[in-house]
Amino acid sequence: NWATLFTSLWSFRVYKVYSSGLFNKYEQVDSLGNEAMLFDLGITVLANDYIVGGFKRNSIYYKTTCHEKNTTQICLFNFETKEMEPLHKFDFSSHEQLARSLWFLPSFKQT
Repeated sequence: NWATLFTSLWSFRVYKVYSSGLFNKYEQVDSLGNEAMLFDLGITVLANDYIVGGFKRNSIYYKTTCHEKNTTQICLFNFETKEMEPLHKFDFSSHEQLARSLWFLPSFKQT
């Protein structure tokens, strides 16, 4: 399984950036706390492990593509265990079909 092969290769470093005028200070972050990061969207969301289908806290969600097998794998990187967990594999016939992951975030606000 190609996703298993990449399990030991994936690792993430996250930095907090403090910006003050012309100078930026970078500090490495060892935890996302109660948040999860969605890589394709470039955002963090509040994670709640207790909601069915909710995001796992302290995790990064991302996508990998194997062009030779025409598959895309949605994965989770857990900061606590430092391990990658494959979540779902998609087969696709066209590279344009899954150029990006689509994330649907529910909103319970009435508009």
